[in-house]
Amino acid sequence: MAQRYHFNLLSKRKVAFSNEFLTFTQRYVRYILISTQLIVLAVFFVKILLDQSIVDLKESIDQKNQIILAAQPLIRDNNQFAEKIDLLDGLIEKQRTSYGSMFTVLDNVPETITVTKFSYNRNEITLSGSTFEANDIKKFEARLKKKLPKSTVVIQKIIIQQRSYQFEMVISYEA
Repeated sequence: MAQRYHFNLLSKRKVAFSNEFLTFTQRYVRYILISTQLIVLAVFFVKILLDQSIVDLKESIDQKNQIILAAQPLIRDNNQFAEKIDLLDGLIEKQRTSYGSMFTVLDNVPETITVTKFSYNRNEITLSGSTFEANDIKKFEARLKKKLPKSTVVIQKIIIQQRSYQFEMVISYEA
């Protein structure tokens, strides 16, 4: 079997660095370009996403500001209504106190006493009546003092007329 020899008769030249670099870039330039394009695309995609989130945040802030501007008159009106409701609650409480005091006075009048005049003025009730026994007036006064502990019950005058006692009583209370 014959052996084959391979002879390279071309002499080896020294290749310059620039030629080596050009050869390398010519072979691999497409890979470099594709990877560069992918990086640029990724950067642009991230930039678009960030810009969109910034725009969305600005729009939501603008919407919230518009809601706040629209709600301010409602809040102001609501606060005014709340103040009016508080005033009305105070008035209703005073009326309940007044009604409760009047009801208590009228409910506790003994059967032996005849009421001839009943008047109400702010925190004061004036009651005029008559009875045949003086003891009934004293019992009525004691009963009112017991039933209305925060009130002052004062008998202003007692007049004896034809076997009957006519009296005037003033009940003052805190509303």
